[in-house]
Amino acid sequence: MLFSAEVFSNLPFLLLDKWNSVLSRAYSEPDRCYHTLKHIESMLSLLDEAKSEIVLTQFDLQILQLAILFHDVTYKVPSETGYNETSSALLFQEFATEASLVSLLLEHCP
Repeated sequence: MLFSAEVFSNLPFLLLDKWNSVLSRAYSEPDRCYHTLKHIESMLSLLDEAKSEIVLTQFDLQILQLAILFHDVTYKVPSETGYNETSSALLFQEFATEASLVSLLLEHCP
């Protein structure tokens, strides 16, 4: 599972399972060269290593994992400038809405 059960223990398993499938399918698309499932798993592994060297709150870990998971979930080549980034952000917004993360994120914004 891409979502760490430890970090996202506050979210329902079925929701995480659904989005794990969505993200796994996206990062496994055959046209991808770099932003693949292997790339995401590598970044998550690096984050795990960093946890032992940097003090991170549960919220920090959630934000960092979400950034890793959604940063290039849409990858269409060729595409119009900004399409991939916008589409990835909209997909994250859909996840955040389903997970009721919007209010949580706003609480932590200055």
